Amino acid sequence: AYVTRNHAYMIYDTLFSEDAKGNIQAQMVQSYTTAKDGKTWTFKLRRGVKFHDGEPFNAKVIEWWIPKFKGTENAFMTEAIDKVVIVDDHTVKFLMKNPDPSMLLNMATSFMGIPSPKSYEALGDKFGVTAAVGSGPFKLASFAVGQQTKLVRNEDYRWASALSKNQGPAKIKNLTLREI
Repeated sequence: AYVTRNHAYMIYDTLFSEDAKGNIQAQMVQSYTTAKDGKTWTFKLRRGVKFHDGEPFNAKVIEWWIPKFKGTENAFMTEAIDKVVIVDDHTVKFLMKNPDPSMLLNMATSFMGIPSPKSYEALGDKFGVTAAVGSGPFKLASFAVGQQTKLVRNEDYRWASALSKNQGPAKIKNLTLREI
């Protein structure tokens, strides 16, 4: 996929964010718990989040999304997760094969940006190349390989992490990122 790390953080949200000091903060998660043995994680997901295509963000998205990493170059980020169990529309459990001390950090990386399942499936191998549909503060307007990426503000954005003073739509309406 041609969407770069910097672009990914603008287009996609992640379950967690990393602050400037390396501390992990909830982003698409309202709260979470882990069992003492580190083999069960329970995540309460944010409510009211929508992808750029209008599809809802919920537990079904996480159940669909985590297995997508199997067999990819980023499989190591999710390989300790044995199973994703839906508890209710906004609660999921990760049943772990073994404890993974890096799991929350992994969930905060740009590689773990959550796409819209509907758009991802419809676009196939063109996803991230000709289109990228997330729930982040910006929508992909256009992309020209090796030239530029145009982003427009997501007017519906109301779920920034606690790291952001602005919890609503971005102050910037349009961004053009040029490759030099």
